[in-house]
Amino acid sequence: MVTLPRKKLHVEHLSIGECIFTSKEMFISTVLGSCVAVCFYHKNTGTSAMFHAMLPDAGYSRQRSNPCGFVDLAVNSIMARFKNRGISADALELKLFGGANTIAQGEGEELRDILDVGRKNVETARRVLADYGLQPRNESVLGMNGRKIVMDTTTGEVWVKFLDNTAPISEDYCNR
Repeated sequence: MVTLPRKKLHVEHLSIGECIFTSKEMFISTVLGSCVAVCFYHKNTGTSAMFHAMLPDAGYSRQRSNPCGFVDLAVNSIMARFKNRGISADALELKLFGGANTIAQGEGEELRDILDVGRKNVETARRVLADYGLQPRNESVLGMNGRKIVMDTTTGEVWVKFLDNTAPISEDYCNR
């Protein structure tokens, strides 16, 4: 376990359904349960992006006004922004997080599988990224516990802290 660096950077919190695309130096943080986040980093330009999507694809909703709420639309939106900046997909470093099965923890296995939105989010992220010829360099996905993640846009590093209501609060993170 490691402690977050003591850099004096602005911390931007990403809520459900939000994306951020930036060349500014900052920390981006979010808390994930069944939702997923993909962190994108382009080393040569220092351009970073992250989304926090709640549902796998836009087919799950009639309202599509917020593309970052859906994994498929969020990936497509961010990839379009990198393309507009002249940054090719193969120049990106990606990391995938979240997708815990937090919704039906006390239920039987069959019901958990039906309600496992987290697994569906992870599968959709991997599939849509593969459509761009991309594969995450690192992942921390699935399981039964949520995660807090913090990305440093100056380096592309991401720290993960697993959330467990029964454990004492600590500042320990795993670097991915």
